[in-house]
Amino acid sequence: MRRLACVGLLVGLSLSGVALPVVAHPHSWIDMVSRLQIDEQQRLTELHLSWLFDEFYSATVFDEAQEKGHSQQQELALFLQDTLANLATENYLNRMTLDGKKVHFGPAKEGKVSVSDGQIRIDYTLPLAQPLPLAGHRLQFAIYDSTYYVEMLHHTERAIQLEGAGASQCQRRLQPPNPSAEQMSFALSLDKTQQGDDGLGSAFAEQIIVTCPQSGN
Repeated sequence: MRRLACVGLLVGLSLSGVALPVVAHPHSWIDMVSRLQIDEQQRLTELHLSWLFDEFYSATVFDEAQEKGHSQQQELALFLQDTLANLATENYLNRMTLDGKKVHFGPAKEGKVSVSDGQIRIDYTLPLAQPLPLAGHRLQFAIYDSTYYVEMLHHTERAIQLEGAGASQCQRRLQPPNPSAEQMSFALSLDKTQQGDDGLGSAFAEQIIVTCPQSGN
């Protein structure tokens, strides 16, 4: 199986050589929960993420563990290690901006892997080099695979959680994807042997906007 330009990371990591059915993009799905830690000064200090991989993808990871003679726990530990290491090269697929300026994260920490009803889940934290002031500013981010080989969605605003002493006055808004008819048709035309355009995933990505009022407003 060919590796993704940016998320060979996810689909290619443990599944090299595993054939996927010939279907339209996407080929794998991740349900996400993002928890934004906001301190008493209304600054973003950390981003806690939880990714739940779909049943088929999870099953192929377990099948490969058997083929390699690994225990499930051994394979999961390797999966977490390799996934986070590869994601680091792409800023963890997180396109975050503050007032339009790109935000970079430090190395992921507190990584954990578990299995829930047969689905692999990874949890990790992305620290910021310096806290980001949110009061009176616009924080926006999207997490996606640029080729749309993997669909990554929060689905509802409840999956975007604002936490911490300064979070009570802040608001978050989930803007669903809005691909054009042409982009949808193109994605449906691609099979597992074809590479989507680098950037196709942005059309199918959610946008999350977080705002906090300035003191006195």
